[in-house]
Amino acid sequence: MFLLTLLLTTITSTADDPPAPKALFRPERIETLINPACSQCVDEAKRKAGELRGDDRVLCWVRGKYDGGAIPYRWFLVPYRVISDTYGVFVYDADTDFVRGYPASLDFRFHGWRNGAMVMRRQDGTLFDCVTGDAFEGPGKGERLTPIPTLETDWGPWPKSSPGTVAYQMIPRFQPQPIPLIGLSESRESRPALDPRLGTEDRVFAWSLGARRPPGRSRTWEIGPSPRRFH
Repeated sequence: MFLLTLLLTTITSTADDPPAPKALFRPERIETLINPACSQCVDEAKRKAGELRGDDRVLCWVRGKYDGGAIPYRWFLVPYRVISDTYGVFVYDADTDFVRGYPASLDFRFHGWRNGAMVMRRQDGTLFDCVTGDAFEGPGKGERLTPIPTLETDWGPWPKSSPGTVAYQMIPRFQPQPIPLIGLSESRESRPALDPRLGTEDRVFAWSLGARRPPGRSRTWEIGPSPRRFH
């Protein structure tokens, strides 16, 4: 989805003339979920029998205590977008269609948007890009969060293949919400101008290799009639 914005900004810029970031910080817009209680996935399947569907999308962490766990989007990631927990810091940016997991911490909160992507704030005031994990402002500027192993799948197969894993308790406080089909206006307002050669909904695959490069020098495929040159 709009992860494309970030890549196109890179394509159309150079190290000598990086585009100025567009930011919109509204921490009150979305509540952060802090350290919710959990139980076994098999128990939560019984608790929500008939309501938790087999095709419900989940974000799973796959290492650590209890061999990992699963987070149903509709109950947790859709309403909260940032979960700061002792299992990990989990983010879901529905507007750019990405999910990430970072090392466990109770210190992160949703903060807003920058260049169309979500931003979270650490307790010390450092601001992090939720896509890259890069700290771009505050006392920790220059840090990078290392992603933890996660995967996306459906709820149906997960408890069957990983019955010993955990899930957050889907108690009455947590009510399912539909997966958003329309992006938030705040996200759209913070998006930079796009390269006209690609559509806003074109899917992309992004990766990071080795040390960070200066702004405007990320590795991307050149767009054109013969997209072969790699730089």
